[in-house]
Order: sequence, then structure tokens, then C-alpha cells
Amino acid sequence: MPSGVYVRTEEHRKIHKRGCNTPEAKAHYSAAAKKKYGNPEERRKQSERQKEVQNRPEVKAKKSAAKRRRKDPEYIKKLCDAQKVAQNRPETLAKKIKNWFLLNGELKSWKEVYKELFEKQGNVCAICGNPETRKAPNSKGKKISNLSIDHNHKTGEVRGLLCHRCNAGLGQFRENVEFLLKAVEYLKEK
Repeated sequence: MPSGVYVRTEEHRKIHKRGCNTPEAKAHYSAAAKKKYGNPEERRKQSERQKEVQNRPEVKAKKSAAKRRRKDPEYIKKLCDAQKVAQNRPETLAKKIKNWFLLNGELKSWKEVYKELFEKQGNVCAICGNPETRKAPNSKGKKISNLSIDHNHKTGEVRGLLCHRCNAGLGQFRENVEFLLKAVEYLKEK
């Protein structure tokens, strides 16, 4: 059957044969409307109750106070200042802004962090002690990738520079110390 074709029930066929203005048709359609939209009397009562609630003095007072606050420049300034303070905390920014990290409690760009740790670690991975060997993507195999900046994803605090393999390994273990210790025990047993 093609889509969009309306199939009538036997009751529909009977009503349409006699015409839509017959008492049966009107009763059928009003029953269908009640089923779909609810009792009209109930809907009217419900809308009256809602209007009654909206017209209560305490509800009106709350609404007008909210309107006044939205227009009050001092309130807006206070609200904006509170939001700025919360958003400008280093740990909040480190989580929200891509390529910004916390290093020793200071918010720094990834270039500053990389340069500082690169000199400190001597261009080797903090875990395995080897330099990065992975080829940079988009360099057609000509360049070696930079070491990855490893950081705590909850706080944004930088831990060190890692080669791709060690960084991926930590990610596979979901940065969970228990899983890593179990993996060490497993390797020692086998």
C-alpha cells in the first residue's frame, strides 16, 4: 500500500455514506476530538485555574521583582562580576579553554608549558625516557611529532610530557592507578 493513503474503518465508511452532518457523524467526530484533545469543559476549567494562579498577588509580585532586577544596572553588574570571577579561576579556565593548562598553579598556554617542560625533561618522555618516534600526521612522514602534554582532565594540572605510546597507554587505562598496578602485577606473574 502506498504511503500517505488514509484507510477508513467500517464505521468511517458508514458515516461518510450518510453524510457528515448527520447526528451519528457529529457524535463520532466529537468523541474523536474528546479522545484526542480532552474534554473541552475540562480544558476551559484548567485554563481558568492557570489564569487564577497567574493573577495571585504573590505571583505578580515575584514577576514584577524579576523584571525590575533584569533592568537594574547594579544587579546586572553584580551578576556579571560574580560570573566573571567564577569563570576566571585558573582551574575553571584550564578545563574550559582548549590549549591552556595549569602548571604549578599558573594558567599558561600550551607553548609556554611545552617549552618549560621540554627544557626540564630534556626532550624525552617522562615515563619511558625515550624521545618521540611517531611521525607527525600531515607531514608525509618527514617530521617527528611533539611529545604530548599530559594533564589531569579533572583539574587541568599538567603532569609532564609523554611520548605517544605512553600517553595512549595511560588513556587506555583511563588514568586509573588501580588498573595500572593490576597490569604491573599481571606482567610480573606471567
